[in-house]
Amino acid sequence: MRCPTLYDLPPPPPGKRGWPWTEASVELPDPMPDGQEWPRVSIVTPSYQQGPFIEETIRSVLLQGYPNLEYIVIDGGSTDETVAILRKYEKWIAYWVSEADKGQSEAINKGFAKASGDLFGWLNSDDVYERCAIPIIAKYFTQDGGRMEMAGTWTSKARRPGLATGSSRTIAGFFPQRILSFSRLHFGAGKSGRGPEGWIRTSIGRWTGSGCFGQQH
Repeated sequence: MRCPTLYDLPPPPPGKRGWPWTEASVELPDPMPDGQEWPRVSIVTPSYQQGPFIEETIRSVLLQGYPNLEYIVIDGGSTDETVAILRKYEKWIAYWVSEADKGQSEAINKGFAKASGDLFGWLNSDDVYERCAIPIIAKYFTQDGGRMEMAGTWTSKARRPGLATGSSRTIAGFFPQRILSFSRLHFGAGKSGRGPEGWIRTSIGRWTGSGCFGQQH
């Protein structure tokens, strides 16, 4: 799917301005300059009771201006406004479900099992991508001949009550010291001798509050 434009999406809630409410990424032309199709990028968002935050997360993915996006949201059966927000944007979401699960890592595994991209990653439902994050990573991926295993572009902000306010951090580029390599064999319970928490559990501890991308093997 080509990412929608700002004018395709529902209007933002009153008082919401800036990225990703009233601003969007620059749209990439399709196809690539060499005539080939852009690699498909599959993003999974795990969610549970994140109604106050998830709409901003969704818009930060959809407004990347990228020509070949697959977006998947796995919700753990939220009872807040999450499902209403998902229905609001479901036209641009390749797959979503809201049902009880065993937590964040099982949700990510479920999402990746549905993914079909050349690059895939997850973005937590209370985080946002910077503008052009996905196009930047896709360009590096193609320039590297498809060998890139990990890169990241994210913003970490204190958006929850009780956390220090005013703190923010923006990081962009390659992060080879944080490479996480994984295989589709690790997605399902039992296929690699692990349960649904298996391959992702340790990583979540290192990557809390971030989105990360990995190459399929």
